[in-house]
Amino acid sequence: MRKLGIVFGLALLVANAVAAGDRFWLRDGDQLLFWGDSITDDGVYPRMIENFTLTYYPARRVTFVNLGWSGDRASYYPRLSRDIQLATPTRVTIMLGMNDGLYKPFDPAALAAYLDGMQHLVEILRKKSDPDIFLISPTTYDLRCRRDVALGQDNIKRRPKIVFYPATLRRFTRALQRFADFGGFRYLDLNEATSELLEDLNAVSGDFQITDDGVHPNVEGQFFMALQMLDAMSAPRDVATVAVDARTGKIDSVYGCSVSELRVTGNGLAFLRKNARLPLPIYPSTREPILRVTRYYERWNRDILRVTGLDSGWYELRIDGHRVATLRSAELEQGVNLSRFWFTPMMLQAYRVFEATERRHDAFYTKWRRVLLKGVHSPHDFTPFRTAVNTTELDQEEERAFHDQHVWNQPKEHRFELRRVSAPEFKLTRRSIPASAFLNGMVRIHVEVDARGLRDFEPPLCLKGNFSYAPQYQWAILETYHMYHDVPVKMYDDGTHGDAKPGDGIYSVDLYFRKGSGTAKFRVQDGRFLREYWNRLDRPSHRNPELDHLTEVWAKLTGSKGTEITVRTDASRNVTWDKKLWKQAVAKGLW
Repeated sequence: MRKLGIVFGLALLVANAVAAGDRFWLRDGDQLLFWGDSITDDGVYPRMIENFTLTYYPARRVTFVNLGWSGDRASYYPRLSRDIQLATPTRVTIMLGMNDGLYKPFDPAALAAYLDGMQHLVEILRKKSDPDIFLISPTTYDLRCRRDVALGQDNIKRRPKIVFYPATLRRFTRALQRFADFGGFRYLDLNEATSELLEDLNAVSGDFQITDDGVHPNVEGQFFMALQMLDAMSAPRDVATVAVDARTGKIDSVYGCSVSELRVTGNGLAFLRKNARLPLPIYPSTREPILRVTRYYERWNRDILRVTGLDSGWYELRIDGHRVATLRSAELEQGVNLSRFWFTPMMLQAYRVFEATERRHDAFYTKWRRVLLKGVHSPHDFTPFRTAVNTTELDQEEERAFHDQHVWNQPKEHRFELRRVSAPEFKLTRRSIPASAFLNGMVRIHVEVDARGLRDFEPPLCLKGNFSYAPQYQWAILETYHMYHDVPVKMYDDGTHGDAKPGDGIYSVDLYFRKGSGTAKFRVQDGRFLREYWNRLDRPSHRNPELDHLTEVWAKLTGSKGTEITVRTDASRNVTWDKKLWKQAVAKGLW
């Protein structure tokens, strides 16, 4: 008992020390307002910051309001006077500038309008609630993904040559930094940060992009932005650390958790652990190159288990009786970051927070943009809120989601077991391991598309929809629909991922959703979308626009018909953009 008391006392001292030294920008009771253009409207980095706060600070009640609007500029500041009615912020981030340069060579008049608009935004905010303001520069304009632009042939948007625009944005960035210095505002230079990131990505993976059109960051770009902002907010990077000496049977150190009932046997060890926080859940579709370049698992979200004194060999890690990984004793001695494993009970709980955040965001966005501002489609349309509307149901849904966020973000106690095994019995291979192998309560959606009748088809087929997908596990999580960042899900005709017969022209993919999590929406595209964002197939001015939006499929994930829902679509029915046939397809309900 004396040993356990020492362990609990040490954990308490560590927790108190962490709390005393905490410098995170968001405090209990704060409301953070995100203000910006389409990059903010897309909503990935704001929700990553929200999820971070929820999982790392479960005792704090911080609220978040995202009022970003696609196409916004600082000179459209009258919008703030209207939309600020939905918030009383104590903290505000403002990220504008991408549109303020007007996609033209540097124009002093445009810069003057930008700075004047920023001053008006600050004055409106000070009058409302005098919040702490955090100014963020625009990201860079990435010419790598616009080969036509780099060659001075920007015909798609009918804009003049735009190779100059990165330099224009740098001028705006320097001016914003001076504005922040004079006003005493917190400031982050994302323009320089994203420029350096592109250089690093070129060295790691020359064809990997953080934006599909030069302007709007995809999920990896938004992931990087969120990390930069969290760093500027003095966010912590550690979840917890436990170091155990198996030879002496003692706890060497603990951080951010409590440990009890340590038992060492000849075959391994076991103990109970309760963290003070959960790991941060990232979007499942986040791809590996950005994790490698940012050294995410080495620098962020560190939930370290270190065990020394083990006999050399392989050990199976179980948490609450579920197998998580098979690890070498040398790996355990160096320390293993448990956040690397997606199916620990802690990470699965964090993804329930993730789902609740998506629901809360969707309820607020629907109330704001589709009810209070129904019919308003531009950030420079300053039409007042509609008054004769009832938002009670949406308010209640947002409150329910907020409640669920703060139920699921409370850490729980878990039993850890390390058991020696003769050989790796459980490890990832190149073939996908379905999420159903780890989780109960999953619904499998099997999607098939018959591509045998398609003309000028460029494989592979892919799906896009309102979900984020981890291909290594075939695991999908529903999220709010986004304009720019959703990552295509590759379909297969090779006998894997649910495909019945290799090479038969029928493309398939399995997606596992949590039962009862909502409604999944799919659309089908072919492989060229993966390479050329602006040659989207739904643009009639381009060749062969047959495959975009072939079909939209809705499937309720209630599990009422068992654990498997099969959706089959025949793409050969809808393969033309001919105006006459298009109307016929719409009339028949095929489109």
